[in-house]
Amino acid sequence: FGTIRHINLPSMEAFFTMTWLTTLMALAALLLVGCSRSDENGSGTQRDSSPVRESINSIPVPPTPDPVQNRRSLAGVDTDANGIRDDIDRRLAERFGADAARYTEARLHALRLQALLVGGSQADIQGYVDFLKCLPDKARLLSLSDQTRATLDTVDRRHAYGRALSGVYVTWEGC
Repeated sequence: FGTIRHINLPSMEAFFTMTWLTTLMALAALLLVGCSRSDENGSGTQRDSSPVRESINSIPVPPTPDPVQNRRSLAGVDTDANGIRDDIDRRLAERFGADAARYTEARLHALRLQALLVGGSQADIQGYVDFLKCLPDKARLLSLSDQTRATLDTVDRRHAYGRALSGVYVTWEGC
């Protein structure tokens, strides 16, 4: 029928040594592959995927947006998706960041104004009007007018603001 061959199997000690060496070599290969990833420039260095956030008045802010890209749409650039344009986020931290209450109020104003420009629904309009009429004094309203001008920095944004508030009558009642 056929020939029976005798196969010498390695001893248990040799088997475990080979298994250990194989495992060690596999781990070393994985480590080398992981460390040798290169960026798009081929420099061999890895970049951290999480952006380092700059702070203004101890408030983390997004990076300064490219001005051309920021003006291309009503919404502008909002890299952190918080509902406020990145340039306005930075401006709020600069102007109001030293006073937590004023900063919170200015952020709410920016959120309401951005929603009015981008959404323009009746709820957005009402939210913006309610915010304005509930400010405690005219000085606060005036301090936010500079922020409004900064937000309405393009013709399209000014037109959207005008269309949304056209025919809206604001009273100081009902806050």
